[in-house]
Amino acid sequence: MVYPQEQPGDKCDILMRNYPAEEIPGFVLTDLVRDIPLCDKIEADSGLKIPEILAETAGGDPSGRMPDRLTATPEVLGESGWQEGRDETAFQEKLDEVEAAQKEQEEDKQTVAPDKALPKPSSSPPNGGGSGGGNEADGPPGPGPAGAGQRRLHRPQH
Repeated sequence: MVYPQEQPGDKCDILMRNYPAEEIPGFVLTDLVRDIPLCDKIEADSGLKIPEILAETAGGDPSGRMPDRLTATPEVLGESGWQEGRDETAFQEKLDEVEAAQKEQEEDKQTVAPDKALPKPSSSPPNGGGSGGGNEADGPPGPGPAGAGQRRLHRPQH
């Protein structure tokens, strides 16, 4: 329901606009052409002649209606079904694209799960060092003589 602008309280707006037939999704067209009386109401309110528009592409009777005027022609029904299939295919392609991108992102992640074991370190030091010790630049101290390779803290004397 549309309320007058001057009426206080809650109200809603109903916006109407022209809606070209090309923008009508195929699944909607399929339902509409099965209900010619509804198509007649849409035509009366908006001027949009859905069966005629589909008949231009599909062929057959230019009105898009059977002689009883209450049923769409087989060509119009077929055209709406074709458009629905086209839309479904486009949707599925987009969905496949999104799923492939998500899978790629998952494969690119380098995560460690709590239930996965970390890889074992190699048996030789990464810097090619021998039995440990050495200067502080060699990395963490390894096995060796007591105190060898350990860093000492020097505190200034006051």
